[in-house]
Amino acid sequence: MNEVKLTKLANLLLSHLQDEQGVQNRLFTLLEAQEAAALSGSTEQIEATAKKIEQELSGESQRQTRRIALMSAFEGELGVPERMLTVGSLIERLEQQGIRTSELTAVRSNLKAALLRVRKVSRKLVAIARGHGEVLNDVLRVLAGSDDRTPGVGILVDAEV
Repeated sequence: MNEVKLTKLANLLLSHLQDEQGVQNRLFTLLEAQEAAALSGSTEQIEATAKKIEQELSGESQRQTRRIALMSAFEGELGVPERMLTVGSLIERLEQQGIRTSELTAVRSNLKAALLRVRKVSRKLVAIARGHGEVLNDVLRVLAGSDDRTPGVGILVDAEV
């Protein structure tokens, strides 16, 4: 294995992970703003934030292409099938080759934390959206005079027409 090439690949991986961490941090901020907009009921704010989220996510295919190319390069250099490579396994293999990985390890840890934050706020947004949908369904049932729900089951409490 060529240590110079592996070092170059490690630096490219570090750059990629840093970029991905930046995306996840920005996405988290936008999702928090979307949560606040959803809770406030501001349609304008919801739409504006949704457009910003869409813009942030629009670069995903480019990042995925970059990620695939990088993993393919590691596969070629390490002789390990791409599908078996993870950032953790790459760090281990790079360490075994004597390549410094402390920055990679730190960025990997920060990226994992950012991904967990994004997942948590995303789940909250899904719950809010479901709640809004259930309330809307109950309102429509009440307005339509439909009595097809189980008594005592519904989002609106003591709703009367």
